[in-house]
Amino acid sequence: MCFTETRIELRGRGCSARLYKFMKAQELRKKDKKELEKTVQELTKKLSDLRFKFSSGKLKNVKEINNSKKERARILTILKEVK
Repeated sequence: MCFTETRIELRGRGCSARLYKFMKAQELRKKDKKELEKTVQELTKKLSDLRFKFSSGKLKNVKEINNSKKERARILTILKEVK
């Protein structure tokens, strides 16, 4: 699947975020299974730390929680595709 030039030019309308996620998924698919599993473990630990910081009021960027959850889900999806 490739993007046409017109798709890339639509940056102001949210398409650049979709393009970024697609590229990120393609990069993740190139990694081996053990590396992806290690990344999932790291993201799970990071997520628990972020939740702790959020509950104690020390987290400044709350969006990090959602980004970590989405990244973890993306990797888990790729791991299921590999199986």
